[in-house]
Amino acid sequence: MTSSPFTSKSPNTAIHVTTQDLRTIYAADGTPIGTLSIHENSLVKFEDTNGNGQPDPGEITFQFDHFRLHCG
Repeated sequence: MTSSPFTSKSPNTAIHVTTQDLRTIYAADGTPIGTLSIHENSLVKFEDTNGNGQPDPGEITFQFDHFRLHCG
């Protein structure tokens, strides 16, 4: 996996992220015994307070809006 530096032409950027992860729960002997669903909504904000277009310490925040676990 490769990554590139984050840059933004806007002084304020907000990204809403929704993630859903489905898992199988197993007993110690390897038998499937249930499921687990993880659902998350979050918000990532970039506020370019010094106007250089690159994230500096304190300019990126991450907030969980909603987090839910469901076992079945």
